[in-house]
Amino acid sequence: MVSNTRIKQVLAGSLRWMMFLSMMAVGLWPILTTVIVADDLIGPFSMYVNAGPDLFSNLQVGFDAASYGHFNYVGQVIGGFVNWFWLRLMISGVRYSTIYGITKFLMFTLLIVVAARLVRRLLQLGGSSLPIWTLRTSIGLVLIGTIQLHLVWSNDPVASYPMSGYTSVIVGLLAVEMFVVCLQGKTWWKLLLASAALLLACLYYEMNVALFVTLGLLALVHTVQHWEGWRRAVRTIWPLGAVCLAPAMIVALLQHLNSAKSAQYTGTAVAFGEDTPATFGRLLVSNLPFSSWHLGIEWVQNVVPTSITHAAQVSIVALLATLLLRYQGPVYVATRGLVLTCVTFLSMGAVATLVQAATEKVQAEATRIGSVYNFYAVGSTAIAVVIAVLMIYVARRWRTVAILLLPVMVAAASYQFLLNAAIQERHFNFVPQNRNVLVAFTEDWDRNQRCEALSKWLEMGWPVYYYNALVTGMDRAYLHFHGEWFCGRL
Repeated sequence: MVSNTRIKQVLAGSLRWMMFLSMMAVGLWPILTTVIVADDLIGPFSMYVNAGPDLFSNLQVGFDAASYGHFNYVGQVIGGFVNWFWLRLMISGVRYSTIYGITKFLMFTLLIVVAARLVRRLLQLGGSSLPIWTLRTSIGLVLIGTIQLHLVWSNDPVASYPMSGYTSVIVGLLAVEMFVVCLQGKTWWKLLLASAALLLACLYYEMNVALFVTLGLLALVHTVQHWEGWRRAVRTIWPLGAVCLAPAMIVALLQHLNSAKSAQYTGTAVAFGEDTPATFGRLLVSNLPFSSWHLGIEWVQNVVPTSITHAAQVSIVALLATLLLRYQGPVYVATRGLVLTCVTFLSMGAVATLVQAATEKVQAEATRIGSVYNFYAVGSTAIAVVIAVLMIYVARRWRTVAILLLPVMVAAASYQFLLNAAIQERHFNFVPQNRNVLVAFTEDWDRNQRCEALSKWLEMGWPVYYYNALVTGMDRAYLHFHGEWFCGRL
């Protein structure tokens, strides 16, 4: 028979999850509801053109795509499955915007859960103790208040690319966590799992090669903090080699095998030169909170409206965060744990930024502060984690300072939310053609209506490869599943 205490614990846990998920959904609403653009708009349809309806063919095409300038075989195969699955949902009547929003919501939620768990392990490694819900709520709240939409002027992992942006960060954080587990207690199976996780992260997306530096700095700082002589230091550091050696060799081999094709694709073509330091500096600043406000304000034409709905959303997030942060148990943050956490996350963000700053594509496109690419997913996560942990540390050590800083931080975070909402709303009204052609594909529109929606989308003047992928993919998929052309325009 289940005791009353156990029932209360389950109910309390369920209530916390409901409040947390509600906080994330409301706080990220402008981000979850952006119009689908860029590669993700045509992704499922382009994949159908290349692979057809068969799942295995989609996985095979994904795998083959990894050798064209990449070595992210795991990520491409998963991408093949995701595009196949998304198209099946669309065919069954689920709007692509709904699928996309739910995907991003699950991604951001999992990101916070994984990041909080890693932070807790790092703090424990440094002699600290923090309740997991304090970490989840704090990191989630800071991410909501600092993350920036860039979709109208940049390749934005916040609004787009959910499977290559923040999902890559999740995979990377899991690899770091496995290494921390090894530092907490070494066994051969733990070392093997950590090595496999590191390799998986690198094969998911090349940006995660930054983890080799992160793990090295993590091991070094941990060794210095627990210095007991060279013999103990060697025993502490040797797992680093055991974990990193095989993944490093495999990554180097794959890079060598694909180097010729990598040079042909600017996204992976390495270009260390005189432009690299300047690009790296701009990208580092672009990771910082509020660094893109000037571009966002320019896009919304200096008008950031406040409505009752927006005020209610900000109030709901604040209320739910307050409730989640109450009665969470003892909080203790030692300086060693704080340093270990900051070094780990900041190095991960900085090196991932450097990896992409050294490519021709990013050097050509990220020409001003606020222009971002997938590195922003790592950088913004790292900054959110560091700010959250510092806030907790300051609140415990210098309560007066925390009280003085809180109104400023709340005001800045609220303005960031309002700016994101203004960008989303203006962009939502700016590209109705994208929304309509996707709805026409999903819902039961007659052929004339579908062709009209497609014609208006084509009038926007897309590159040939781009509109061919969408039009051909829609026609072939619609014919296969519904027995008639979507429009038959091409």
